[in-house]
Amino acid sequence: MKAVGIIFILFASIFIGVGGTMAWRQDYKIKHWKPVKAVIVSCHVERHESTDSKGHRSVNYSPEISFRYKAGTGSQDANGALPLSQSSSSAWASGICNRFKAGQEVTAWVNPENPAEGFVVRQYSFLPYIFILFPMVFVAAGILVCAGSGASVTKPPTPVMRGEWFDLKPARSIAGKKAGSWFAAILWGGVGAVACGHYFAVANRPYETVAIVMSVIYLLLTTIPVGMAIYNTLLSKVVGEAHVFVNRGTLQTGTPVKVGVRQPVFTPVQVQEAAIGLKCEMTTRTRSGNKTHYSTNTCYEEMKPVLRNQMARAGSALEYSVELLVPPGGMPSTRANDGSYPKYRWQIALRTQLADSPDYRADFPVMVEGTGAGNMMYAQAPQA
Repeated sequence: MKAVGIIFILFASIFIGVGGTMAWRQDYKIKHWKPVKAVIVSCHVERHESTDSKGHRSVNYSPEISFRYKAGTGSQDANGALPLSQSSSSAWASGICNRFKAGQEVTAWVNPENPAEGFVVRQYSFLPYIFILFPMVFVAAGILVCAGSGASVTKPPTPVMRGEWFDLKPARSIAGKKAGSWFAAILWGGVGAVACGHYFAVANRPYETVAIVMSVIYLLLTTIPVGMAIYNTLLSKVVGEAHVFVNRGTLQTGTPVKVGVRQPVFTPVQVQEAAIGLKCEMTTRTRSGNKTHYSTNTCYEEMKPVLRNQMARAGSALEYSVELLVPPGGMPSTRANDGSYPKYRWQIALRTQLADSPDYRADFPVMVEGTGAGNMMYAQAPQA
């Protein structure tokens, strides 16, 4: 899971870097390029047609403006409509061209280092900021995955033996989820404040409609990481991470396993229900033409309630044990180096519903060894 989070962050960082570079270039041109008196030579709409890998064709349009201005004892021809090269709808491009007619006197801004490069529409585009804001969804998701990651589901760590018991580690810890969600919330809000704040501080009114809409949407989406951060913080004040242990280092299909739980309680709370059980997730791979699709579904889950409507005191601990049975003939865990599909991942699931508090949910990855042929409930699993 942590690898997936890192990929999300790296992928999004590329687009954020592109957007940041575009925003800097746009700001630099508007503030530092030299204003000159110029005359429009021509203005027309350029049509751009492209075809993607699926054969879908798209058409965009851009305004192309040529102008002439005095340079020294002579004149200089230059090209450029906007600080950034952009293309969009035909109506948008035509709207810009309709503002400029051949022979019209205008103020243009030209590159001091390249006199043939310039622009005549001195306005900020929100496009670079979209490149910064949209990928933040993947950055936030990557941070949440990385920060909350604990024991690997694909390669469960060897349980630590303590006396007659073996300790298990959660796939995601409360502390990790809390830290990750707060970091994602702060980063999300900070990047949004800097990007949107800069645009509205430097751009002239009326602002682009897309800028207002995107900023409002981004602001509303901020409630997601903030809500997760508050959720995990409140939960951490009520209960601590559950200590889960089993009486077998490796589980086997058709063999019972005793599971014990001890979870610290920090504030008085009513446990509406606590349940523990086994679940198995199956990942399949299918191919359609040149595409490969992966899907993960829960193929087995059985939960056993162990506590109901019990009041827990501050400073105490929720303690209980239960015997679980790995289904006879069930599919064993897929080894980390096994490249075949479908893949099976087993976990001990713990679910605790708390009154007037966020609920506690945690999964503890385990290895399950097989003792025979697979159960019929897996027989129809697609192979690839």
